[in-house]
Amino acid sequence: MIQIQKVIDRLAAMSRQGASYDHMGRHGWSNPIRSDTGLFLQALAGLPGIKRILEIGTAHGESLLNMAKGNPNAEFHTIEWLEELATEARRNFQEAGVKAKVYCDNALQVIDTL
Repeated sequence: MIQIQKVIDRLAAMSRQGASYDHMGRHGWSNPIRSDTGLFLQALAGLPGIKRILEIGTAHGESLLNMAKGNPNAEFHTIEWLEELATEARRNFQEAGVKAKVYCDNALQVIDTL
């Protein structure tokens, strides 16, 4: 748990400012996870009976890390369509000691295979 929190803290310290939208509707880092959102995700993930969690749009992985903190025994799957972010999320999960399957593709196509 301590290692998960260290990674969450590092990600939370990143700039929350984003650049202008590009042609795909993306913008720079603009993390919607606030301290109260992280606690909410931890509480939701920790509800009784939750065994598998699917996240769509992992970005850097902070939201999934919060869910892992709330339910470290769950099976985690997450989808990110940008390879650069999927690779970074994988590194962040590994650093935190969280086992998560990261899919890099269109979410609608991945969901059909799960």
